[in-house]
Amino acid sequence: MFESLGSIQNPFARSLTAAFTTLSVITLTSAIAIGVTKSKDESAYKAALYSSLIGAGCGAVFGLAYTNRGNQPKTAQALPDEQANQLVENTTWRDWRNFVVVRKVKESEEITSFYLKPEDKGEIPNFQPGQFLTIKLEIPGQTRPVIRTYSLSDYPEPCDYYRLSIKREPMPPGLDVMPGIASNFMHDHVHEGSVIPAKPSSGKFILEVQTSIPAVLISNGVGITPMMSMAKAVTRLNPQRPLWFLHGARDGSFHAFRDEVRAIAEQNPI
Repeated sequence: MFESLGSIQNPFARSLTAAFTTLSVITLTSAIAIGVTKSKDESAYKAALYSSLIGAGCGAVFGLAYTNRGNQPKTAQALPDEQANQLVENTTWRDWRNFVVVRKVKESEEITSFYLKPEDKGEIPNFQPGQFLTIKLEIPGQTRPVIRTYSLSDYPEPCDYYRLSIKREPMPPGLDVMPGIASNFMHDHVHEGSVIPAKPSSGKFILEVQTSIPAVLISNGVGITPMMSMAKAVTRLNPQRPLWFLHGARDGSFHAFRDEVRAIAEQNPI
């Protein structure tokens, strides 16, 4: 009963609940006592009434003062300052978090991969294959940060880095349209050691890995990026699942992840 009472946050509701509970218990007990003794004395009824009222009053006071400290959630304040800060950092990543580019790899004539690890060297959560990462870029000449989303193109186990594989977007031929601001900045100005803020992975274009239904992945050009994550996830987590991966590229020089795809094919002979 005390646990239920302590869970009521409003002190007046808690006081009222305790009062009615005490009143009900004492009234029921008195009625049973009178019934058993078959007393018809008026004083017995008055004693029962007064006991119920006094009990209700005591219950109200008790309920107003009572708090169930044993069920209160433990907070980081109970830990040393350093441990408390680590606990907060590891469990509350919901907004921007700085990541360092630890590796930059040219995958094809137009796609380059960026391997990201957290600047604070803390753990990072895994993601569902097919999801994307939102990043924020401070680009000279832009009045505000440029925010873009890019598919995660790998599926490491355990997850200790994120990989973004970005296609350089040139100016479309015959059109008066600017080239891709973010993609060209990433290719030309972001290198190993650069710091990029990112938000947690997101997106609903995902593959349910743990099922026996054959997986058929079809992509073209830079559309291969989420498919790489899906193909690797299936290969590592559900290797018995039939996997078909069809990809189109302009020619061999534009075929990103060729060696990785071959390695996946060797592990999926079906």
